[in-house]
Amino acid sequence: MFSKTYGYILKHPATRRGYWGQWYYKRRYEEVLKHLSKFCKNSKITMLELGCDSGIYAQYLEEMSCKCQYIGCDIDAKSLKSAYRGLSANYVMCDIQRLPFRERSAQVVLCSEVLEHLPSPYETLRDICRTAIGTLIITFPEERLLSTFKDRHPEHISEIDKETVVNLLMSKKFKLVLISHVFNSFIPCGILEFLGVPRNKLTQTIVGLIDKILERIIPPTFVPHKTILIEAKRMKAS
Repeated sequence: MFSKTYGYILKHPATRRGYWGQWYYKRRYEEVLKHLSKFCKNSKITMLELGCDSGIYAQYLEEMSCKCQYIGCDIDAKSLKSAYRGLSANYVMCDIQRLPFRERSAQVVLCSEVLEHLPSPYETLRDICRTAIGTLIITFPEERLLSTFKDRHPEHISEIDKETVVNLLMSKKFKLVLISHVFNSFIPCGILEFLGVPRNKLTQTIVGLIDKILERIIPPTFVPHKTILIEAKRMKAS
């Protein structure tokens, strides 16, 4: 599934990650797509992605022959100008902190790796909740170890607490479908790029095997970066 998309990303002018960068987050993309795939065959479904950047998920969804109506929104004009245009994708430039969408305007809402970039993430999440008719999928990083050493990504200005997110969703009448932890690659892509390691079938296999070994021997507390994925569904009014 990812072979075409990796080629697209590497050539894309809006991407800010290097040759190994997308490999680092590969597990997260796969996990999110696993949840989105449940809705792909329904052409009547509107899927709204908040913080879509260069339309990476739009490309993934097209590779899955997705039939739903995709709308991506982002505040960055450069990313949207060059965003992927397949899947009959539509894009809206807006600030996620002031969403222009009406209440319950999309059957599926995806907000992946966005909240940590905002100064008031929980206030924004409350507004996001109103846009979803049915399913809301959220991901955000858990970087406690990096925070301890003050080594978080400079654009991650807020640390998101899982329990706070869960309580907020429940207060907005959403039922939790799933909470999962997704481990990203244990080997920083920057090291591989610095060493000039090419990304091909052999090196990917080797890095993948090393990741599996490290995942078994390193306690979760000492994992520097993992993704929290939450899927929630709006409860029907009684």
